Amino acid sequence: MVNPDGSPAASAPSAGYDLFEGTAYRGIERLRAGGMGEVWHVEHRKTRRKLLAKVIHPKLAADPRLVERMRLEAAAQGAVQSEYIVPILDFSQTRTQRPFLVMEYVEGRTLGDELTATGPLHIIEAATFAIQLLSALGAVHEKGLVHRDIKPDNLMVCPRRDGTRCIKLLDFGVVRVMPGSDSVKPLPRDYRTRTGVVVGTPRYVSPEGAMGHHVDQRADLYAVGLVLYMMLVGRGPFEHFEHEHAVLHAHAVEDPEPPSRHSQNPVPPELDRALMKALAKDPQQRFQTAVEFKQFLERVVDHLKRPAGWLETTAHEMPSLDEPFPAPTALEPPQRVEPAAPMQSEHLLASPKLRLSPLATVILFALTVLVGSLAALGLASVLGGGR
Repeated sequence: MVNPDGSPAASAPSAGYDLFEGTAYRGIERLRAGGMGEVWHVEHRKTRRKLLAKVIHPKLAADPRLVERMRLEAAAQGAVQSEYIVPILDFSQTRTQRPFLVMEYVEGRTLGDELTATGPLHIIEAATFAIQLLSALGAVHEKGLVHRDIKPDNLMVCPRRDGTRCIKLLDFGVVRVMPGSDSVKPLPRDYRTRTGVVVGTPRYVSPEGAMGHHVDQRADLYAVGLVLYMMLVGRGPFEHFEHEHAVLHAHAVEDPEPPSRHSQNPVPPELDRALMKALAKDPQQRFQTAVEFKQFLERVVDHLKRPAGWLETTAHEMPSLDEPFPAPTALEPPQRVEPAAPMQSEHLLASPKLRLSPLATVILFALTVLVGSLAALGLASVLGGGR
């Protein structure tokens, strides 16, 4: 039980008690509680707008370093603009001096809860979610920030009005400001991560992070590879390791198996290779930017969405990691080629830009034989009538 204000208590505020009394917000329901604090569903007292509030744990509220860390989280998340990031709207404190930040209320559930409930995602939706996450990280990295805690529980799967779903990134609690960045003002006061300290969640930490080294934006791209792997397979590549130290050691030295070996659905070879590139131990061997990774996945999704059967053979083959490729905007939209009339089949087969699927070839051959047979019968009938 407990309250006021040793928290936690029941999910709903107890009678006559409101954690946010004296602020611009009214507490409605406590949604989650953890070692660092709580997440509440709140309402703005004047506008009645539904929002989310993240409140630091009362036992930690007196630690100036943790209070500064939350201020940095609010400043960093508020500085980045992307439709795939949950925006921060306010940073304040309760009357009991517990700092809290306020963010937009989003419908849906975490990607972690989604995968637990439904298992692996369809390959196109999984790749699309990864593209949206990379779009968000592109905006984060452009500000000189490294998120350092990309994982399914920090991603919301949100419904859209058109019936589709999208991913939204949240929780910048362990964000790193890269040296030379001036995007977050004021900069954190003497809050640097010590070398040798692992930051983030062990199952989604990069090899360099697992060894306690400083990380840059490529550590986030490694984590995107892990999240995409999990969306395709339903588990991570090192799920068979149980203990934290074993998991960290695996990230540092173990080579993961490609997702195609464990996925229930076929995984294209180029997507396999892209994930292996994202999960390379050496940051220099990975995708170097979120934009580069995103553009490659967009090419893969574009290829997967095209109908089978009639295929173009110019500029639209499955993208290869071995050759440079243009940005998706430079590609012409794929055009569907309708089957030609039987009498034009000779010209169609001779076209250098088209090839037929096996089924289409059989049908075309059968039509040609049928037309020839009918013509022969007609000629025989005419000759027979002339006698």
